Amino acid sequence: MAKKVRDVMRHGVVTCQASSNLSEVAKIMMNNKTQFVLVVDEMGEACGQVRGFQLLKYFGQDLSKIPVEEVMEENFITISPHADLPEAVSIMLKEGIECLIIVHDIPSQPLKPVGTISLSEIIAEMT
Repeated sequence: MAKKVRDVMRHGVVTCQASSNLSEVAKIMMNNKTQFVLVVDEMGEACGQVRGFQLLKYFGQDLSKIPVEEVMEENFITISPHADLPEAVSIMLKEGIECLIIVHDIPSQPLKPVGTISLSEIIAEMT
């Protein structure tokens, strides 16, 4: 039987508020040793993401003057913790992405993030 996403996912998500600026996001990334920050609205619902690579575009600029909402990617891919691990791998390969956001798949509920699964977790399963 195939492992499930919940078996290997990283619980918890590094987040910032949609009202944050890029300076705050950069500090969050450094403090949490991550290249990915999920943007949440005032209700805690996922509304975007900022990847470390995106920050490079603003090298030399005052990051405190650049709002996250101006930079964040609003299209991000989610998966259920109950999905099979091979499904997560397939999505990552097809979309060319390194991280999926795990959200509970409860109908009529907001997209509350509960974790992530990245290349690191997948590669660890391969060893």
